[in-house]
Amino acid sequence: MWSFIASYWIKQTGKEKLFILIILALLLFGIGKGAQAGYYKYQYFKQIEKEYKTLKEITDAANKKEGELIGSITDNHKTAKKKNADTDKKLKEDEATINDSDVSDDDILEFISKHQK
Repeated sequence: MWSFIASYWIKQTGKEKLFILIILALLLFGIGKGAQAGYYKYQYFKQIEKEYKTLKEITDAANKKEGELIGSITDNHKTAKKKNADTDKKLKEDEATINDSDVSDDDILEFISKHQK
């Protein structure tokens, strides 16, 4: 193959050799630029992937913290709701006790006015 290229090269004139060298130089330049563009594209996507992973970790941590806060708030809400129900139950029991007692309203008013002095 090299003998074919060498014999072809020898048969060419000076302008044809110059033209062939220019074409080869442009071809090598194009290949180099293509490789360079591919390498820069690779580096760019590698950087984007790294940033994506970092942001995904931050988002996952934030979602986990949000879940913990929502769980805590839910527990606090359930506790407060239960305490409120217990307080209402106790209030109804106290009202029932007062309504069922033998002490009249007049006796209560007399007791209060006696102790206000």
